[in-house]
This record gives sequence, C-alpha cells and structure tokens, in this order.
Amino acid sequence: MPVGLAFSLPKDVVLAMRESYLFDAGWLFFAAWSVIVAAVSLAAFGRDFFPSSVQSKPAQDAHPADPALSQGSSGAKA
Repeated sequence: MPVGLAFSLPKDVVLAMRESYLFDAGWLFFAAWSVIVAAVSLAAFGRDFFPSSVQSKPAQDAHPADPALSQGSSGAKA
C-alpha cells in the first residue's frame, strides 16, 4: 500500500483512470494545437480568406514617375 493513502484502488480502476487522463490530455493538446494553427493561418492568409475586408481603393503614389499620367491625360498634350 502506498504511503499516505488510507486505501488502495484495484489495479484495473487505476489503469482506467490513467487511460482517461491520457485521453483528456490528448484532446486538450489537440484543441490547443488547432487554435494555434487557426490563429497563425488567419494572421498569414486573412486577406485571402476574407477578401471583402481588404481596402478596395488602391494606394496612391506620393511621387508618380510621369506627371502627365497622374493628371489623367491620355497622352496628348494641348
């Protein structure tokens, strides 16, 4: 009998409890791993998953390469 316990459990009950703890620990690990993978995937590929949340207006350059193009002319100078 182990020291500190007033009773001992049958061996099959102890084995069933150990298997149950391993089963619970495995599911907790799997759930935590799934949350981590989902969070990393959303951080990396969020714009691909939710394209409607992407800004629809393109960014404008501060200094365009050709000033004629930035004024909206079609290339003909007046």
